[in-house]
Amino acid sequence: IDITEKTRYYSEPTRLVRQPFPPPPWTIGLPPKYTAFREMQWEFIDAILKSPKRFIGLQLPTGTGKSVIYTGAALLSGGRAAMLTATRTLSDQLREDMESTGLVDIRGLNNYLCLALIGGGEFENFGQGQKDYNMSCEDGPCMFGLKCSMKDNGCLYFPLQRQAKAARLVSSNYSYFLHTDFELENHSEECQYLLVEEKKENNDKGN
Repeated sequence: IDITEKTRYYSEPTRLVRQPFPPPPWTIGLPPKYTAFREMQWEFIDAILKSPKRFIGLQLPTGTGKSVIYTGAALLSGGRAAMLTATRTLSDQLREDMESTGLVDIRGLNNYLCLALIGGGEFENFGQGQKDYNMSCEDGPCMFGLKCSMKDNGCLYFPLQRQAKAARLVSSNYSYFLHTDFELENHSEECQYLLVEEKKENNDKGN
């Protein structure tokens, strides 16, 4: 589906008919701050849900409101969806905009400070003599076989990971998604929908 000028380069462009009375966004579960759909947002959501194809591509200009489109489609689908972004800025924006929908944003261990290693933490003595000791959860004691009570309560990463496993809408980055089990906790249900925004080129070997 393409509404940019590049349409002429595609052999089968999709033409959407504007619907005169789209519902208010909040009625399908989107945040209340979205009081009305922008032009063609609802039509794209409807087209995604009605498409019989396995893969659907949207090439839309800046300002279309892509996050509203794919989040709205995910909410109406009834299935579980993972939303992947290429940059930290996009991840932060998606989390801030869509948190009220139940979206849980989860990233790699190195994005979270290990609270067990700082003042008042269970292993604060590990950091004595160090200035600005701020190692991430990736370097936490539990990663090296030590039992940390904060892993169950108080850690910035593991409780959030459990929330993500129980959530219907999850946002993350490409690396975390490819290296992590995204099945629902205590369920066999995998993600039915993978929503990819602005994939950047990756020349790493093996990808």
